[in-house]
Amino acid sequence: MDNNIIVPKIELIVKPILEELSYELVEIKVENRGSETNITIFIYKEEGISFEDCVLVDKELSLPLEKADISEGKPYTLIISSPGLDRPIVNNDDFRRNIGVKVDLVTKQNENLKNKIVGFIREYNDTEVSFETTAGKTLVLERANIKTLLPHLDF
Repeated sequence: MDNNIIVPKIELIVKPILEELSYELVEIKVENRGSETNITIFIYKEEGISFEDCVLVDKELSLPLEKADISEGKPYTLIISSPGLDRPIVNNDDFRRNIGVKVDLVTKQNENLKNKIVGFIREYNDTEVSFETTAGKTLVLERANIKTLLPHLDF
């Protein structure tokens, strides 16, 4: 399966169904491993994603995807998942979902992970992001200068 063809095809089918069910499509990943193909659809809702949400979405998407013959008759496994706590924040939707969330930031100028900046996303646009550090300092960075940006995990 060619990912450049199948991912947009899947998106056209699943996005309206997810919106009707009050979920947001985050990402579609297609992984080909020999004769096995996994199609993973990452979904989001503000309250979080439960196991029951994944079961419901799987049930609602399976038949439309099968009818559309997205795999051209080849077998595949459909996986429904939340984006996960370790998913990088990269696009506008990710920034929107993470406003006010504690994050770990590494800039391209400071690639040493031991020197990451911990703070909160306050504002963003297509070119810049405003952060408030845990020390209360405001930083405005160009998005192009961000090496990694991940939700902060407290243990």
